[in-house]
Amino acid sequence: MATYDRFHRITPPTERSCRVPRGTEPPLPHRRDAAFEGTTPVTTRPLRLFCLPHAGGSAVVYHPWRRGLARVAEVVPTELPGHGTRRGEPLSTDLRQVVADLTARVRPLVNDPFALFGHSFGALLAFELARELTAAGTPPSALLVSGRDGPAVPAPGPAVHALPTARLLDRLRLLDGIPPALARDGELLELLLPPLRADMKMVEEYVRAPGPSLTCPIWVAVGSLDPIATAEGQRRWAEETSAPCRLVSVAAGHMLLDHPGFLRELTRELASHSGR
Repeated sequence: MATYDRFHRITPPTERSCRVPRGTEPPLPHRRDAAFEGTTPVTTRPLRLFCLPHAGGSAVVYHPWRRGLARVAEVVPTELPGHGTRRGEPLSTDLRQVVADLTARVRPLVNDPFALFGHSFGALLAFELARELTAAGTPPSALLVSGRDGPAVPAPGPAVHALPTARLLDRLRLLDGIPPALARDGELLELLLPPLRADMKMVEEYVRAPGPSLTCPIWVAVGSLDPIATAEGQRRWAEETSAPCRLVSVAAGHMLLDHPGFLRELTRELASHSGR
């Protein structure tokens, strides 16, 4: 669908900020599953990084990372039901159902060292996925998150997922979460808003269920200008693991995935787990 492809070109971060020198890029893997575009068995990159998108987002936001981070990880952009390349599937507003879907898809692919990354809503998904995989005896080597306070911290502010479109867009503008061109394009909004509302409903209704701590280290990135995630709230991630938890701050807002400072910190952290 041409309109969907145009939306994809609007939303992902640029490759320039995480590009490797020309001629050194590894070949991109072949497609295997719509949920895990380009997944093949790891042979040369020891750490596989499953990346979960923000509310309303899709796996495409992580495509530049596949080359930009190739020296330290095999990036696996992970698609949710009803999003992106899985847009033909029903949307879900049941976080447990979404996590069960992710667990079933990820678990066969984690024979090698792996880590989980999630931004904002994706941070919650990555945390719950880490809990499920740990309980199944396949814990990640690390959990990496950004743009979200610890799971025990309630979502900030009043619920917005059911707001009229104009008010919802106003909320997104505060987060730099919607380009002006997209906000003016009714056709693209029709594609964006249903998954966005579904994901935000899960965020706003999320309550951390009791359970054991994770056993893997947690790395947390916060934008110093983020209006919804705070250094204090992100320090609460330390409550979720018996291993070390490290917090880094970069001079960015909420949507920091293509920020050079963030990418440098992320690359450094991944290198520490991949041995490079």
